[in-house]
Amino acid sequence: MTGMDAIWIFWLPLLLLFSSTAIGAVVKNRSRDACLKKFHGSYVAIRTEDGRWFWGVLRVFSTCLELVFNSSVQTGDYLKRSYIFYEPEIQTIASIFRLVRSDGKNVDLRWQTEIKDLIHRSLWERINRQTRNVFNILRDAFSQSVGLVVGLVKTKQKVAAVPALDQRSTEFGKHLLAIVPNSYEPVLERYVGREVIVQSMKPGLLDEQASILEEYTERFLLVRDAPSPSNLPPEAMPSQSAWHFDAIHARRLVVVRHLAEKIEAPLAPVDRSDSLARNRLFEKTNAPTDAIRESSHTAG
Repeated sequence: MTGMDAIWIFWLPLLLLFSSTAIGAVVKNRSRDACLKKFHGSYVAIRTEDGRWFWGVLRVFSTCLELVFNSSVQTGDYLKRSYIFYEPEIQTIASIFRLVRSDGKNVDLRWQTEIKDLIHRSLWERINRQTRNVFNILRDAFSQSVGLVVGLVKTKQKVAAVPALDQRSTEFGKHLLAIVPNSYEPVLERYVGREVIVQSMKPGLLDEQASILEEYTERFLLVRDAPSPSNLPPEAMPSQSAWHFDAIHARRLVVVRHLAEKIEAPLAPVDRSDSLARNRLFEKTNAPTDAIRESSHTAG
């Protein structure tokens, strides 16, 4: 073995270790639930499974949720300004409602535009989502391809002597695959951008209601234009303004049950007798003068 070979065998494992660790750290710190991150920076009201309410501005992190209070809560000699949901406590969240003012011109216009874009998605958005879905379907194939490439590289004598190459390469591939969200369900994909009816699996938690499905992950459902939540504390409303509501529901408690379609309001019934009377009057008024005279003469 030459000196160059010894240097190669020494530095390659360190390079793989550093690369896999660095990529893993970046992915872990930046990976957030695709539904939750949509509400990042928004004013929300959180309802837990046991019926408790929390409200404030939501900050979404990879390992926890931070709720910043609009007004501090005094306890003894100090003020509480925030509340943190750690990972075990996130499991207790039933629903998160985002409040969007409907009487603010710019805010309301932006919300209406988002809803319109969701229902009428562009060709580029459809292609992008379909590409992501294909990647998720073939995720196992990509993972095995990484192992195949490593196997081919190990056929070289220099690389085969590198210790722990398989393990580091596998970790490297997993970190790369973790960048893309891995939730894919064919049924829900057909419902994205359409009105659906969500239903609670736990009696009394959530009334059956219609809304627009925007996104889903393994843990949550994100729906837009949801009804006002029941039992929302009045103090959770920052003002007496009118509000739009979007919602994130825990999938272990709430499911998409039906595809929905709004029923158009029926047209007002038409009074046929009055219409016929008007038609007769119109025909009589517009009849030729000679014909009217002839009719009058005959009747006389």
